Amino acid sequence: MKKQEWNEGLNYLDSELVEKYVDQKDRLRQQGKRTGGAWLRWGAIVACLILMVSVVIVMPMLRENEGPGMEPYIPNGEPWSPIIHGNVSDITLKAEEVGRVFDAKNDTLGTNQYTKIYAPDPQYLGLVPLPIADYLPIYSSGNAIPSKNNLQNFIHEYIDAATAFFGISSKEYEIENDERWNGDTFYEAEISEGKKGVRFTMLNNSIYFYNYSIGEDRLKIRGSMISILESDTDEQIKEKLKDTITDICSSFGKEYTDIKIDRDYSYHQLRTIIIYLYSPEETIFPSNFSESPMTSSYISLTFHTDWGSGTAYHWGGTKEEAFLTKVSLYQTVENWSDYYTVDAKTKMLTLEEAEELLEKGYVFGGHSCPLCMAAQPEVDFCEYSCVTVEYVSNYYEEIWIPFYAFYKYIGKNQYGIDTYAKTYVPAVQVSGYEEYFVSQKDNHRNGFGVDVIE
Repeated sequence: MKKQEWNEGLNYLDSELVEKYVDQKDRLRQQGKRTGGAWLRWGAIVACLILMVSVVIVMPMLRENEGPGMEPYIPNGEPWSPIIHGNVSDITLKAEEVGRVFDAKNDTLGTNQYTKIYAPDPQYLGLVPLPIADYLPIYSSGNAIPSKNNLQNFIHEYIDAATAFFGISSKEYEIENDERWNGDTFYEAEISEGKKGVRFTMLNNSIYFYNYSIGEDRLKIRGSMISILESDTDEQIKEKLKDTITDICSSFGKEYTDIKIDRDYSYHQLRTIIIYLYSPEETIFPSNFSESPMTSSYISLTFHTDWGSGTAYHWGGTKEEAFLTKVSLYQTVENWSDYYTVDAKTKMLTLEEAEELLEKGYVFGGHSCPLCMAAQPEVDFCEYSCVTVEYVSNYYEEIWIPFYAFYKYIGKNQYGIDTYAKTYVPAVQVSGYEEYFVSQKDNHRNGFGVDVIE
């Protein structure tokens, strides 16, 4: 038994057992004055044996009930230090500003004191070490919308490789513009043949192409469908797809060195597994700044389960297959370090300070009305399982704010997948907590929340 486990076990000993041991030791000491020290020594040995047996029994029981990790898990690895270029101002955010980064992304009529995260293994939570810093930067995104000329050059660079890889003989296309709801103009073009095609389009700072098909979701490469299993580890996925990855990279003239795997669950079911192929670059961002890698170019492979595809419904299970449905290649028009800039800096909270906010219930994640939160099954985050720092943005990516993301293990779902409750506490100084949460309650009373009886 390790020294740490021994010390932890002593904290859980039955108090009555300890009292009996002390009483027995006192009686033996008095008796020892009359009959010598032999009985005292033997009595102490027996009592110690009882203590040792109790520790051996109690510790496994405690660990079994606690789920993965008794102590809060803080990711190992080299802590990251944020890079703050320039003489930016030192600000204190308001709770109202912090809450707005969630409003457009989550159901404001629902309750989001916490969200459920599904992970076949804790390593898939994507946690990174906590930063070492006095200040954390507040980011904003630029306005580097690709031009028609950018898209034309991108098509010219990849049209031959893309049509050949997806089995399309045609190379005829026309670039069309699309005025989006926010007033920006986007351009795209597609090349189709029969029921399949390839579309060249753009998103924010990136230009990319991807395949699509009508009536057949699964993509065939060299005549074969490619699949992986929900239960596969990252290492197993990399081994299974080794030849496929080599083929795809070679077809598009890329030599990427790193692989990142993201699993997306929806309604307790695995929906997609997305595999990113990229080469890391030095940026001003922490590694969990975005789901996709912050690099000048990358390839993504999207695997879908049958659930939700409209073809079959297996409804989960740890052995369900996920089939390759889409291959995309992304290329930025501006370096991420230029596209995302540091607007300001603000004082970073220590983990202990964040834990105090967590205990007070000052958590974020959507509609923060305390009355609505009460509708959720209670989760005691004061005994959380793991923690990291994560940046969250609003819908328009106008601002990125750092949060402590607390995870609490709450058991396995009906398919045997580990389930965590996740909630957010600002990782920086914020003012107006009390006023903000009172206003959320008022919003509920004015009809913006679910019906909850006080």
